[in-house]
Amino acid sequence: MLAEQMPRAGMKLLASGGGRANLTKMLGRAEIENAFGRQGRFMGPALNALGPTALREFLARLGVKTVMDDQRRVYPASQRAADVLSALQRRLMQLGVMTHLNCLVSRLIVEDGKIAGVETSDGRIQARRVLLACGGKSWPKLGGSGGGYALAHQAGHTIIEPTAALVPLVTQERWVENVPGVSLSKARLRIALPKQSRAGTAGDILFTHRGLSGPAVIDLSGSVSQLLLRVDSVPIRIELIDGMDVACWKGEMESWRVTDGKRLVVKMLRQKLPASLA
Repeated sequence: MLAEQMPRAGMKLLASGGGRANLTKMLGRAEIENAFGRQGRFMGPALNALGPTALREFLARLGVKTVMDDQRRVYPASQRAADVLSALQRRLMQLGVMTHLNCLVSRLIVEDGKIAGVETSDGRIQARRVLLACGGKSWPKLGGSGGGYALAHQAGHTIIEPTAALVPLVTQERWVENVPGVSLSKARLRIALPKQSRAGTAGDILFTHRGLSGPAVIDLSGSVSQLLLRVDSVPIRIELIDGMDVACWKGEMESWRVTDGKRLVVKMLRQKLPASLA
């Protein structure tokens, strides 16, 4: 059986990818693990059991065709998360799985050092195996209450303090307030602290009234959150154009000096960057 505390199953899936269901990313195991930092290895067993290719094949057997975008992200061909949810629910019915909605699991039943079931708002349920799939606590309206941490702790696991991830970043610098809505499509971000990845993240960046957003920022936010547990602020270095480091910009400006020495630098920068950012 499936115990679902919300009035409807799959609400997080319906919201993922802006309603399109960002299902996976077509990368190798090592690349996926590296994207999650030092703790990425915990994903190894799951990726071995059901990696990106195997997931797409599984969904295809359920009748869900998938497509990959230019950043190797996989979505249902219909661009509808609801189609994925419907296919999974049909599969549950085929397997005879009963779904209990509005069913809150309050604690695990532990007998002789083994999990023997769960206590729920619907009563006690005996089970030889219990799978915790509670997610985090980032979106309470979709069921992300964080209650799964307490259940895991009851089973003897040590809980590491959760930190925010996949979120925009708020900056101390105020100049970003002058460029809200400006976006860069080929930028790179790095955490400018020792022992941090030199590669950082690359992709789209969006400047907001309060800081930074966009896919490249979202990918980096988890690492920033963990660092903020130890330091007051985390410096971020932005390559406005991926591959254009300080040396490249110096070379570009020297070229401008030779060929267009009488023109203002800001006018030359506007050839490569949005006007308000230049």
